[in-house]
Amino acid sequence: AGHVTRKIVAYYQKHPNRPIIIVGHSLGANEQIKVARNLNKAGIPVDLLVTVDAVSVSVVPPNVKHAMNFYK
Repeated sequence: AGHVTRKIVAYYQKHPNRPIIIVGHSLGANEQIKVARNLNKAGIPVDLLVTVDAVSVSVVPPNVKHAMNFYK
């Protein structure tokens, strides 16, 4: 999650008006929630978080404007 977070922070610093959308499946879904938490600590908003078949239940941080959870 740290490497992805650093990439997004660098991108956001260059393009602050572009939307940030993060998507993850299974264990990756839980990792993307961690990324969203890290971005929250950095003060960066996430416009959309999409999780598909997340492995564990997690709380979405407040910097996420819209969250979509797909679970079968």
